[in-house]
Amino acid sequence: MSFNSSTQDPTSQAQGAPRLPRPSAVSRPWATVVSVELGCSHCAGGRPTKHDRNRIVYIIPFPDGDVVHLYDAAPLQGSWLDAAQTMDQILRGSGAEFSRWNGLGQDPLHPTCLRWFQDRYTVQDCARLQRLLRIGELPAVH
Repeated sequence: MSFNSSTQDPTSQAQGAPRLPRPSAVSRPWATVVSVELGCSHCAGGRPTKHDRNRIVYIIPFPDGDVVHLYDAAPLQGSWLDAAQTMDQILRGSGAEFSRWNGLGQDPLHPTCLRWFQDRYTVQDCARLQRLLRIGELPAVH
């Protein structure tokens, strides 16, 4: 999947754009994305913390029902956060509406999840992640 301002194309790469692999062979215009869900999910494994899962939630649904979970994609160049910020700028520019994730009946910005990433990212990358998740900008989900 290449990042460019007009399409999700898994077969080509825009000049200088970060790429994320994508199993689908269908091209879709990013401009068709109308909403994006954001959050930080913590799922306790029921065992010691090594079995817990913490995930950034950045869900991009397409009108045809296909969904891209940005956290599951690995960039083919650069860091995940760099690629995610590029994608975020493209979606913001296309007019997509950003909202807080409301899945699994849990806190959409779970404190354990946020701490987990804080412990692994630099101070600068934590600030970038907070901007990506729009912490303090989006209303809480009830």
